[in-house]
Amino acid sequence: MEILKVSNLIQSNGQADYKGLDISKIQAGSQLYPSTENTAYFFYSGEVQAGPEVTVIDQATYDNVKAQIEQELANIVTPEKKLEQLEQQQDLMQKAIDDLILSGSGL
Repeated sequence: MEILKVSNLIQSNGQADYKGLDISKIQAGSQLYPSTENTAYFFYSGEVQAGPEVTVIDQATYDNVKAQIEQELANIVTPEKKLEQLEQQQDLMQKAIDDLILSGSGL
């Protein structure tokens, strides 16, 4: 099994071009598609004919790309995360108001 990097994956017509590789031999779940590159990374169990747009990479390179993608995903603010942040802010403001009211009432 090899780890491959396929460059220029998406063509001008919007179609993915795996450069003649048999996509059935890509290990399911191993595909990485960085948002900043027109590239795919994946484990491949077929015959590989490396060239300028298909290169064999090492595990460390693959792991680095995967970590970068995971970091990008962790930084994305989804509507759910935004709602959670707003609820936390609301709770803090309500506590501050409660403290002001209770402190000012002489209780």
